[in-house]
Amino acid sequence: MENCRLSIIITLYNRLEMCTRLLFKLQEQIEKNNAKDLVQVIVVNDGSTEEQEWLKPIKGLCDEFGFEYHYQKNAGEAAARNAGKNLSKGLYFTYVDCDDDITPEYLANVLEDANYDWDAVAYKWIYKDTGVECDWHDRPLVNWNVWSWIYKTAEFKHYDFDIKRIIASDYFWLEDAFKDRPNLKICYADDRKTIIYNSNNPNNLTNRFSRGEVQANREEK
Repeated sequence: MENCRLSIIITLYNRLEMCTRLLFKLQEQIEKNNAKDLVQVIVVNDGSTEEQEWLKPIKGLCDEFGFEYHYQKNAGEAAARNAGKNLSKGLYFTYVDCDDDITPEYLANVLEDANYDWDAVAYKWIYKDTGVECDWHDRPLVNWNVWSWIYKTAEFKHYDFDIKRIIASDYFWLEDAFKDRPNLKICYADDRKTIIYNSNNPNNLTNRFSRGEVQANREEK
């Protein structure tokens, strides 16, 4: 993919029906923006345990749409994100969680910004349950969610997510990747929204952690 501008990495663990809808939306936007040669979509299945018949349609859709499908033994979200990042071929890479949604302008927005020489671009997002737009935090890390940015591959690919962290590995990855780098060229896209965040999903890691179903870190063996 010599002309690839953007690698979109989707980490998948169960929630396969949601992921199916997301793949259809991405394909629709790729066709609308005539971006087949500009976008690499990578689906990393982190050992999903749902009914196996669901896995065939996901892989089949990837084959049909020209997306890359990679299966790995369950190793956690951080490991899946590392795997997808290491497979990225685009000038920029980004993430979409399989249980979130994308705005109708998602691909047009990120591809436009991939034409400039930014090292990273931060986007607003929308909370699915309320429709409220997110607030910026303190700069440079105005967003602490890995999926609310695009990253120049040459500047960020060598930073790995900590596979010992079960939740919030993106927060620590972002802090590590941005700290002590005052010369990074960062765009804050105040007027563009990309992700519709499904904060009410009872099965996401944050909510499972709040209920005490998962711990924050993997135990040393």
